Amino acid sequence: MTGFISSKFTILAAAVGIAFTTGVGASVFAEELSIIWEGNNELTDVESIVVQLVTDIDALTVEIEALNVQIASANDDAAALQAQVDLLILERDNLENELMIANNDLLQFKVDICAIIDTLPTNQRSNYDLWCGVYG
Repeated sequence: MTGFISSKFTILAAAVGIAFTTGVGASVFAEELSIIWEGNNELTDVESIVVQLVTDIDALTVEIEALNVQIASANDDAAALQAQVDLLILERDNLENELMIANNDLLQFKVDICAIIDTLPTNQRSNYDLWCGVYG
């Protein structure tokens, strides 16, 4: 920044010196000075860039906050889904246990029926092999 200001003062001093030594009027000097300062107005350019950056940062901050809300919502949804999955796994395990009990009951029923059929006379056991097979 110091170099920027000193270069402007150097230009200004040179312009004043030339204006007064050549007899140029004050209005022409003011016009030349205005052109020098307006033509190279780096500070205004920097200020506009800074303003744009601040605006962009504010917009990004709003977007980040919105994304954080979406992430929190997605995490809540994921937790709810995981709870549902856990309940379904428990239900599946209970159904598997019930199926195993039912299969055991069926097997025991078949063994019991075949044991009863085995006591029948031979002429009444025509389908014994079909029904009982290895259980008899």
